[in-house]
Amino acid sequence: MGWLRWAFVSSVILAVASCTSDERSRFEVVFRPASLAADVSRVELNLIRACADADPLRAPDVRLDTWTLEKGRPFEAPLAIGAGNYAIHARGIDSNCQVRAASCTPIRVRAGGGDTFTITLTQVTTAPACDGGERCENAACVTPDGGIDTDAGDGSAPSNTCQNERQDEDETDIDCGGECEPCDDNSTCDDDSDCASHWCDDGQCADTTACDDHPEALFCDGFETPAITDVWTQALVGVSPVVQD
Repeated sequence: MGWLRWAFVSSVILAVASCTSDERSRFEVVFRPASLAADVSRVELNLIRACADADPLRAPDVRLDTWTLEKGRPFEAPLAIGAGNYAIHARGIDSNCQVRAASCTPIRVRAGGGDTFTITLTQVTTAPACDGGERCENAACVTPDGGIDTDAGDGSAPSNTCQNERQDEDETDIDCGGECEPCDDNSTCDDDSDCASHWCDDGQCADTTACDDHPEALFCDGFETPAITDVWTQALVGVSPVVQD
């Protein structure tokens, strides 16, 4: 099987104290087989805490951020992200709002930059991208009121135990961590996903806003993010040659 790589070159600057490195990190999307690139009109990238949190074919119920790459349209670069363990849940969607390719890729965001995360979109049995009640319009799922469903599923209603001012269930601190909202700095944690900063340092949520305190915690000089570079568009910023083997 062939494969096709899209390189991404647009960047976001993250202003953080005491950061001197000028390296940037990036991610790229690879299609397997390469012919998928001709079928896909839109690539949806969902930043989530872990691959176990999501069905590969459905948009995750809880997302930290969602980035959409579309044919012929410039890409709006997302905000830079802090340190920690994440996953990128990806879906390749055709003009009829059918999922043609999907994947979930664990990533570790760290300081200093220079990393390249490869998101491999693999062919899947075609499945609807839209939820019940939505319609497909210009390769996008549209809600009944006519708006694009950009944030359906973001967040989730917390359990009653997440608001009872006690530490119970799988919470790592009072009303936070586990299945509840992430904890603030200095709260008790088991892993990075328990913390709003996405950094659990020796059982305590750490502040990742200062590189001198936690040099391993951030891309201090920004996180490089996409402008699509594929044979099917020349309308985007940062166009560069397609690599195909």
